[in-house]
Amino acid sequence: MIGRKRVLLGTLIGWRPAFGILIAVSALVLLLSFRLKPDEGRPDVEIDLVGVVFAAAAIASSVSASTISTGGDWGSQRRAHLNRAGLAC
Repeated sequence: MIGRKRVLLGTLIGWRPAFGILIAVSALVLLLSFRLKPDEGRPDVEIDLVGVVFAAAAIASSVSASTISTGGDWGSQRRAHLNRAGLAC
């Protein structure tokens, strides 16, 4: 925070350079991840299919509820908040 005004990286330098920083950091993390020691894993652990279905349903319903509540539009008020934060396209 600079003074009392909240400044985000996107508003400070623009979204394109901020996106470039994100790509550079992501590439660095990817390169450093190859230095990790391999793990054998646990063959007795299985994927919880009921949990997967519940998680997918929760994500889909929250996105659907957001779309339906704004009349099919993603919400001009939500975009206005993002625009003030320097995140809207």
